[in-house]
Formats: sequence, C-alpha cells, structure tokens
Amino acid sequence: PFEAKWDSLADYEIPEWYQDAKFGIFIHWGMYSVPGYGNEWYPREMYRQKGSRRGVYDYHQEKYGPDFGYKDFIPMFKAEKFDPDAWAQLFKDAGVRYVVPVAEHHDGFPMYNSDYTNWDASEMGPKRDIIADLQKSVRAAGLHFGVSSHRAEHWWFYGGGRELPNADVNDERFRGLYGPARDRDESEAGVTWPNQAFLDDWLLRCAELVDKFEPDLIWFDWWIALLLLQSREDLPSYGGDQLQGLRRRILPRYRWRARHRTRRSRRQTRTALADRHLRFQKLLGLRLQP
Repeated sequence: PFEAKWDSLADYEIPEWYQDAKFGIFIHWGMYSVPGYGNEWYPREMYRQKGSRRGVYDYHQEKYGPDFGYKDFIPMFKAEKFDPDAWAQLFKDAGVRYVVPVAEHHDGFPMYNSDYTNWDASEMGPKRDIIADLQKSVRAAGLHFGVSSHRAEHWWFYGGGRELPNADVNDERFRGLYGPARDRDESEAGVTWPNQAFLDDWLLRCAELVDKFEPDLIWFDWWIALLLLQSREDLPSYGGDQLQGLRRRILPRYRWRARHRTRRSRRQTRTALADRHLRFQKLLGLRLQP
C-alpha cells in the first residue's frame, strides 16, 4: 500500500490499458452551460468588473442584470435532455476508450451526490447524480471511466465578487457555493494560502470520488501542484487498502501549467512554478505532458 508521503508513488506504473488507449473524451458540462457564453469560467468572469475575459461581465450585466448571481442559474439547470446511455453509445461508436467528465469544476457545484455540500446537482437543479448515471452507462458500454476534480481553484474562483459590494458572493447564506472567494494573485503569492479547513475539505472530496466511483483515472487541474507540495501528503496513502483492493488501478493525471500571475516578476514566477511542477512530476513517478 501507498504511504503518507509523495515518494511512495515513485514506483507507480501507468496501467496497461492507458498505454494503449489513444482516444478519450473529456467533458466540461455543468451549471455554467446555462448561460453558454465564453467558457466554463463564466462564473468567475461574471463577477470581474475589471479585466473580465471575453466580455463576460458586460454580457452578464446586460442580459441578466446586476442582481442576478451565479446561484440564480441553478433552477435553470435542468439537464432534462441528458441521456447517459446515448452518450455512452455515441462515444463507443466513435472509437473512444475512456470517458472523463468533470465531477466538480472551480464553481463549487459538484455534478454528483456529494456528502460534503448541499450545493450539488443531485439536490439542486437537475436533482440527479449526473456522474453516477454516466458512470453506469459508460461502464456498461465496456469503456473506461474517470473523473476530474477542479476543486482546488475554488479557493479564489469567486474573488472578483469581493470587489462588488452588492454581489451575492459576499452573502454568508451562499458561502457553501461561493466558498472563500480569495484574491487569486495574493493566494498564488502565498499571502492568502488555503487554510487547513479548505485543505481538509479538498482531501475529503478527492477521497469521496474514489469511494463513490472507483475511477480508472483521476484528472486534476493545475493548482494541485501548488496545493499539494505545500500541504497534504495524505492523498497517496488514502485508501491504501481500498486502492489496492479495487479491480482497477487508478491513474492520477494533472494539467501542467505555469501561467500564474503573482507579485513577483513574470520570469521569477515561471521559473519557480516550473520547478514546482517538475518536482511534482518526479514525485508521481510519471511522465506528464504539458
């Protein structure tokens, strides 16, 4: 079994099925699909009055108005046409070998029945465990199934709302959805680094994905490299017995990305982050592609 240290993953071997799988499907689908404008970062950009990418802030103000928060999209997110069996068959017919939906994006609205929040697709919006339904259909079709977690970036994702006095991000009634909403630059500079409560919650949600879905593959977005090297070493050992006992060998993957904005110079930042990512790759014992 794996131990509670990253070095324990040094001898990890990439599963044979993944070595042979040349075609997979990665799915971004969530509440942000309701406005369907820009991309999946809509919930962040709609609160950024200054520097909003793709003009999302202005678009949102004009179409929905200043009092319409991201939470207000929940009743509009019904997923009434979602047919997991049809999806799985389409993927199989296309020659897909593995399917990886985003279980939780930066917006903090899990697409499955989470034990750690009521703000999820099984209790609000569609009132359906999207990930569980898709998992069942994908595996019935004989395909490999994975999940993606982007929870780490939730720490600062709604930070722009803090600059808007009347934004619902500042309303404690909705803290379960909007989270800490810290400033991204300050967080990446180490000024407002994630606290222990956030790190514990992040780990529990990772463990939950393993327990609920027994994924063949787990994908993490880029902030995991920053989060883990300065925080938790619990993840490698989590479920040592469970991981070893699964009929599938879990493959961890993450995005290499050194485009971070901090108070340091761009060159210093890129050098430091590149080094951190390389150390993370070495610890995993994997050759991870940028």
